[in-house]
Amino acid sequence: RISALPDSLLFHMINFMDTKSAVQTCVLSKRWNDLSKCLTNLTFNSDLPSEGLDRSFKKFESWVLSSRDDSYPLLNLTIESWIDADVQDRVIKYALLHNVQKLKMNINSTTYRPNFKSLPLIFRSQSLTSLELSNKLSPSRLKLPKSLCLPALKSLHLAYVTFTASDKDRVEPFSNCHVLNTLVLRNFSLSAQVLSISNSTLSSLTIFEGQACSIVLSTPNLSSFSITGSVGHQLSSTSDLSFLGEVNINIYMPWSETSLDGKSSIIIKWLGVLANVKILTIGLCAIQTILHVS
Repeated sequence: RISALPDSLLFHMINFMDTKSAVQTCVLSKRWNDLSKCLTNLTFNSDLPSEGLDRSFKKFESWVLSSRDDSYPLLNLTIESWIDADVQDRVIKYALLHNVQKLKMNINSTTYRPNFKSLPLIFRSQSLTSLELSNKLSPSRLKLPKSLCLPALKSLHLAYVTFTASDKDRVEPFSNCHVLNTLVLRNFSLSAQVLSISNSTLSSLTIFEGQACSIVLSTPNLSSFSITGSVGHQLSSTSDLSFLGEVNINIYMPWSETSLDGKSSIIIKWLGVLANVKILTIGLCAIQTILHVS
């Protein structure tokens, strides 16, 4: 009965699978032989590397890319867990040449050292509307260019990356993303003291941890802001953030009483910058820090 369903429904079903599982549906019947060649979502992941698995995965990746019907648009590419560096670059280059819209790359290995050859292509993409990059466990951080030129990008999630300074004291990576709506930064580092988040279309900003720095907001249309983690960032804004509808502050309690004064004054300055917010949610640790309650 499932095989009797129209192609559109079968395509919809197998696009929820990872690519290996989608290809394996060809054993079900002749009806399924060519369906995986029309995938619009590609998801590549692999077990921990070994010589046999490595060769097998390279052969599989090569078959998928060479057999895929290019008349079908490539909407999403996801690279999870361990994947060989050369395979990663081939897959990403293929996706970008075929105007992929959403790219998610999660490097999750303590031994794998990606070569990042494809990064310049990613940051010049004209088609990407959503980009997620995470380099959590790899010894090498993802080093980003001074400015991200992604004209179609609406959503950007970055974790464990390093921003490059545009001048001696400042990084300003987002000003050339002209339709960016959502930005999430997690555990970032930078080669400067100031992170300038300058973007006239940005409406949602989330910051988790990251290297302590001065964050300057030039985001006149910001409507949602969340900051989580330890208290380290100084915050300022070039506008009154008049469209700010919701703010969430959730910080960790400092261990020592001597550090409370500095942390308290930082949070109070945050509240001054965010004074026009309509709905403020502030965690218990932040309130205790302000009130010096242990």
